[in-house]
Amino acid sequence: MPPRPPPWFVALVPVRWAASCALAARRARGMPNDRPLLVVAEHAGARHVADACAQAAARGVHAGMALAHAQARCGMSIEVPHDPGRDRAALGRLAAWSLRWTPRVHLDPPDGGMPLVLLDVRGCMPGADGPARLASRLGRALAHRGIDHALSADPCAGAACVRATAAAADMRAGRTGSDALRAPLGTLPIESLRLDAAACTALREVNVTRIGELRAIGRDALADRFGPDVGRRLDEAFGTRVRGFVPVPPPDPVESAFEFASACASREAVERAVRAAVDGLCAMLERRGRGVRALEVRLARAGLAPVRGTVHLGAPTRDAAHLWSVLRPRVERLHLGRHEDGQGVERIALRAVRLGRLGEGTHDEREAGTQRAVGELVDHLSARLGDGCVRRP
Repeated sequence: MPPRPPPWFVALVPVRWAASCALAARRARGMPNDRPLLVVAEHAGARHVADACAQAAARGVHAGMALAHAQARCGMSIEVPHDPGRDRAALGRLAAWSLRWTPRVHLDPPDGGMPLVLLDVRGCMPGADGPARLASRLGRALAHRGIDHALSADPCAGAACVRATAAAADMRAGRTGSDALRAPLGTLPIESLRLDAAACTALREVNVTRIGELRAIGRDALADRFGPDVGRRLDEAFGTRVRGFVPVPPPDPVESAFEFASACASREAVERAVRAAVDGLCAMLERRGRGVRALEVRLARAGLAPVRGTVHLGAPTRDAAHLWSVLRPRVERLHLGRHEDGQGVERIALRAVRLGRLGEGTHDEREAGTQRAVGELVDHLSARLGDGCVRRP
């Protein structure tokens, strides 16, 4: 039996999550983001900045600042209302997206602070530098999506979370965050332990500002004065207690199927069944707001070997007519068997194994239309000539 791979975790902390979500929502609607963006909240009749984009942060704007003060610093700015529901939904999508890197992902909601996504990457990439390479690839993918972030890889889940949180706080303050990733845990601020605001305020009132200072306090005194969570977070950071990990469930598969009452060898009936399955799949994609990039096709045949294959599409689509035009040549080449011999298709199943946003990578309608047309042409040629006969530069 092979040895179990050693534990490794990658902690991901989005730096300006509310601002990133607002920018993404504007991009999806084709709206420009050419000015500093302020996410505005209201409390007790006063409007303040809940979050700000990197452009606004570079001008000294920070969360909690009065809106009038932020406007004076930014001049012409884009102001959007804070939408915590949208931010939570986007965070759930980020956690689901992270499942492409590892099957075990844990999500810490913001709860007034910064959100955190923890990835258990043990065994995901071989070699001593595997976790670092995975973190590097993850960082590039996040940057491509316009998400400011801090990443930390460590064998201890708690330590990875502490360092990533400290680095994200530095980045919000206009620093690089790299010092926090290399610094000893004891030198990092107590907020890096992801304690609630009340505990941090109480600790700072007695001049405890660093994790090392907190660690020097006896555990009984710590629990009596500041509650049990402080000691628990401290133990998790140094690996003397396992950090809680609740895996994010994988999203429900997008799958549509058609089952015959008995084996069917009629090509016309099989084609109608495939089209019905395609229509069902496209309806599910419509509800998800996504298109399919890779489609798995499975056919169970009586008296014959099952058929299974994957169709890779040039661009995300949920156009039933286009999907049928891609599948039709494959159905026409399919051997259905002889009904007299009890052969034929019993079940047809279509499963979207890879999804994507429609118009992914562009926000110009003309360019999106061109990309869609090129993608459909590639799909048609691949369907006619074979998957290995068409290459895109």
